[in-house]
Amino acid sequence: LEVPEAARWGGGSLVWPQGSEWIVPSRERGAIVKQLRAVLPWTALNDGQRIRLENFLSELVAWLPGAPLTNPLDYLLRNALAVWPALRAGRAEVVLDRKKVQFGPEASAALVAAIRLVVGAQLARNLEQTRGIFTVLEAYDLAYHTAVRRKGQLTFADVQRLLRPDADRPMLSRKVGGGRLLIDWRLDAKFDHWLLDEFQDTSYTQWTILRNLLDEAVQDAEHRRSLFYVGDVKQAIFAWREGDARLFRQIFEHYNQAAPGAIAEQYLTDSWRSGPAVISMVNRVFGDEQAWRALIPAPAANRWVGEWRTHTSAKPQLGGYAELLQANDEAGRFAAVLRILQKVEPGRRGLSVAVIVQTNDTSARLADYLRRVGGLPALAESDQQIALDNPLTTALLALLRLAAHPGDTFAAEHIAMTPVAEILRAAGINSPDELTARLLAELHADGFAVTLDRWLRVLEPSLAVTDGFSRLRGRQLVESAQEFDQNGQRDIAEFLAWAEACTVREADTAGVVRVLTIHAAKGLGFDLVILPDFEGRTLDKLREGLAVQRSEDRQIEWVLDLPSELFYAADEVLSAHVATRRADAAYEAMCKFYVAMTRAKRAMYVITEPVGTSKSQNFPKLLEQTLGDTWAAGDAAWFEGLAAQEEASAPPALAPLDPA
Repeated sequence: LEVPEAARWGGGSLVWPQGSEWIVPSRERGAIVKQLRAVLPWTALNDGQRIRLENFLSELVAWLPGAPLTNPLDYLLRNALAVWPALRAGRAEVVLDRKKVQFGPEASAALVAAIRLVVGAQLARNLEQTRGIFTVLEAYDLAYHTAVRRKGQLTFADVQRLLRPDADRPMLSRKVGGGRLLIDWRLDAKFDHWLLDEFQDTSYTQWTILRNLLDEAVQDAEHRRSLFYVGDVKQAIFAWREGDARLFRQIFEHYNQAAPGAIAEQYLTDSWRSGPAVISMVNRVFGDEQAWRALIPAPAANRWVGEWRTHTSAKPQLGGYAELLQANDEAGRFAAVLRILQKVEPGRRGLSVAVIVQTNDTSARLADYLRRVGGLPALAESDQQIALDNPLTTALLALLRLAAHPGDTFAAEHIAMTPVAEILRAAGINSPDELTARLLAELHADGFAVTLDRWLRVLEPSLAVTDGFSRLRGRQLVESAQEFDQNGQRDIAEFLAWAEACTVREADTAGVVRVLTIHAAKGLGFDLVILPDFEGRTLDKLREGLAVQRSEDRQIEWVLDLPSELFYAADEVLSAHVATRRADAAYEAMCKFYVAMTRAKRAMYVITEPVGTSKSQNFPKLLEQTLGDTWAAGDAAWFEGLAAQEEASAPPALAPLDPA
């Protein structure tokens, strides 16, 4: 655990060091309800308002902390908190049934006591629940440490924690600091120059591991040593794994404050990837300060504006095209992707192409659509299980499964619906037992790779001429079997488990439509990029998980399982924490979409649904404000002047098996 101190988990004194107006001793609930009932302005209420208050009082008696708020409780709680300062002052107008009701000093005080009872009880429940979460995690961590770490099996995160130069506890040895200083001394003696790439994704823990060494390089009075760090804080999309983009600027300011000019700064605004049309769209969307400020929290907008510089294309000869299109729904967006691919024909022209989406689920569904409806060689690059996403290899696995278990009727029915059944009959194999004898003999003599390669060659003529995807998966299954054979096993059940778990991410291949997520596309470039998946949540949407409050030096001050928005918004400390998290989430969302829109070399097509009357502060809203409903730049026929590659007369054959 990064925070092994139990006191930081659900510790009210750490969350509210100055005290909380909610976590205070309270009178007995029955007495509070009785007092409120006695002083409410009943005579000034209409029937609907009386019913509202009666229902609230009844539900207040029955409510338990942690339980969902019923409508009567939620209604009055929201309306009371909306005028909370006035209620505390002793005179307020509370909305009941769309009309304002005057609450005098006694009624205000009684309602304040009731609201404090509910909010305080819920926050206390969340504190208690957080402590319970710690107890479970602590027990799990102890079991994991005993079963895994003590055997020397460390994750990358474990190694970072071991190397962290904590001053108050030994990490590498039983002597505080001894092992750590020795490591620093050896590295410092060996390296004079430090180059850190993709620095915007560096975590604070990783920085602390290297900080002492880099201090020596930067502060070298003889200037024989150097620090060179490179990154783009507009591409900081790994905050979810502790990437800390603020480090980039803070380190620069830290060293230059101590010694002005210690670190020089240079912006690279020329794009060596994208043509002018693509860069034009990027500048329009990400350089519109007014549009950004209307959509995201001010701290996020300030960070973005502070780092943004107008881009230029270092490759004007690419020309190209960029366009914003609209479709009514997801089906329409998928269909638009297919129409673009059919029009451009990237395979025939030898162009690399990527369709970039937000989630692995969308990637898999869109790739399946392009293969099934368009007959295109589309690959979903989300660690796809190569043996389970096409009819060829699934039929082969069913063949193996039936050979291992002759009574497996599901496998038998699967085979009966494929060309495998006819091949078996032609080979004189008319029963599962005959298949078992034949296949087990082949596997024993030749192994899985040779056997599967042999069956694939027999099955290949049954595939459609355009089904290059299944042929590719067949080759990949044989390659996987070669690796499996190296351990000498011949057990079919073991191989089936291996094959079903085998995943792959394809390399960049001209003509193959790569469907991948924004995170997977980072650092890559493609001749043609299509972006059909910008719909969804608001830009400042919080990531789910525990609330973790950090100090300026990134030390964790407290951890809390946040209550619902109604409760945390009522508290100054929690609402300030959430506001900071929302700003961070918005900045990361901006970075994510910036990464997506800077992958294209020649052409980029963005496909969104009409914003209409939606009030969602999401990325399509930004596109509407910066580009309008539709937009285009460059030559719409950009691809026509590109020479078509000579087409093969037949689909690619299965790769021959390596005789080694």
